[in-house]
Amino acid sequence: MGRLDGKIALITGGARGQGAAEGTLFAAEGATVIITDVLDAEGEAMAATFDGRYLHHDVTDEDRWREVVATIIGWFGRVDVLVNNAGIYRSENLLTATQATYRQVIDINQVGVFLGMQAVAQAMIDQKSGSIVNISSIAGLRGGGGSIAYVASKFAVRGMTKSAAVQLAPHGVREFDPPRPDRDADAAPASEYRLREHGPMACPDPDATCGRGERGRKTRPLPRLGRQQLFDGCRIRHRRRHDRIAHDPRRGRDHENYSPASALGLYGHH
Repeated sequence: MGRLDGKIALITGGARGQGAAEGTLFAAEGATVIITDVLDAEGEAMAATFDGRYLHHDVTDEDRWREVVATIIGWFGRVDVLVNNAGIYRSENLLTATQATYRQVIDINQVGVFLGMQAVAQAMIDQKSGSIVNISSIAGLRGGGGSIAYVASKFAVRGMTKSAAVQLAPHGVREFDPPRPDRDADAAPASEYRLREHGPMACPDPDATCGRGERGRKTRPLPRLGRQQLFDGCRIRHRRRHDRIAHDPRRGRDHENYSPASALGLYGHH
């Protein structure tokens, strides 16, 4: 049995690169995977490799988001996972960026993520379960001079994720922004890891208040211990310049011990 048996997962930007790797891994764990993209030939070919489905989808189009989610619910009756993976990079700094290219990056990387969360939120609230994974980047933690629009978009993804996580937590919907794990991730048993949302430590006991009162417990996105799953997919590397999974548990300490998907320990950044 796979750890995602019976789950219905929607992954944007799934025709190639990181999105394709995510789709392959989800399918290997038993999920029914729907990938979307604007690269139709590549998307259909990729979906066929893991018996998934493909839909044409511009993530900046609000109406198309509604159509995609409605189509998936029509097929399967639910949607369990959304991976907001679609994103682009433009190597333009403060002095060279134009308004047009800046807005293009923001529309795809930031507004597309917002539209995706909004499109699936009500369905997940109604079914009282769901996981939303928003792919951010180390650029959303540290900044960088290479692309002002990309950095801005990834910082925004982190902020939106925090806000949505608190709002959706009481409804059983989990929201994640995968960072890189602690460099000592291989050193301790998975059961010893605490799950961190971006901010206060999540409560180890779902029935405890953790010093923040009943209201704080109910609105904390993930009030429990988490398990960090490390498996072969964690070390997949797509060496394309801007679409890759480049996970190495011995590098970086930006966040500690984080398990982003419902049962799938997938770490990623564009």
